[in-house]
Amino acid sequence: MGIHSLPARRWGRIGLVALLGLTLALVTLTASNANGSVWRDAGATVAKKKCKKKHKSAATAKKKKCKKKKHPVVTPPAPQPRGPITRLDVTWPGDADIDAHAWSSGLHDGWNEPLDHYEVEIPGTTYTGSFQTPNHETIVETNPNPSIRPLTFGLCYYPFSGDHGETDVTVTTVFASGESSTTVIPMFFDDALVTQDTGGNPIEGGDPDPVDDWCPQP
Repeated sequence: MGIHSLPARRWGRIGLVALLGLTLALVTLTASNANGSVWRDAGATVAKKKCKKKHKSAATAKKKKCKKKKHPVVTPPAPQPRGPITRLDVTWPGDADIDAHAWSSGLHDGWNEPLDHYEVEIPGTTYTGSFQTPNHETIVETNPNPSIRPLTFGLCYYPFSGDHGETDVTVTTVFASGESSTTVIPMFFDDALVTQDTGGNPIEGGDPDPVDDWCPQP
């Protein structure tokens, strides 16, 4: 019995060591998967998550299909209407007679010398002269939708009211881009000024009328 029991115990130890080794290998493999493959496993799990059909009757199986989520249709808000925009605002001190003008594709707002009256030809605009508001003239676009109208602006130191010397004129303009600019312009007797681009060309609204039609020279 002693002769046979020793190999049996030896094999028992070998089997136990082998079993422990297998267990260690499994633990090591499990740890490797848990630590080294966590993101890859998560991705695989997501990829495998498909619509699963339950093993029921054929009629039930046909009804249960993978449903797609319907995303609500978002309607963009309607553009808010703009209120009236004062496109040209002109003020000055003293007794000089300063006239404001605007042009748009050949149409004119302001004093017309040959016709001897003020005209408002540009659609959707109003003109307020200094005969209504002393030392203050404005041209207003009443409904600038869907966009602000391109305009060319002009200023005239009207000569037939007399020479009242150099006058600092405060001018605020709003251009078609919506950009607003306020500047003080020193004007002299019979000056006729128009907005121009850097190349000296009338901007936005096109060419003004001949100067004698809106700012006659003495």
